Amino acid sequence: MGNANITTGEDVRYQDMPLVIYLNNGNALNLNVDPVKTEHHFKGLPVLGTVFSITDKNGNQLRNEG
Repeated sequence: MGNANITTGEDVRYQDMPLVIYLNNGNALNLNVDPVKTEHHFKGLPVLGTVFSITDKNGNQLRNEG
């Protein structure tokens, strides 16, 4: 859980948005953003993706498939 800025192109469209990130099996990313606060920009659907690398706060690689 945390907050992030959401950009469209190079412009920040939504600032400091609360979000929840789920990481499944170390490689599948599911990002949920509040639909009301983003004016339903994502149509209430999660943002999905694939994780190729993970770095901890000290810069140590935890996962790297690149």
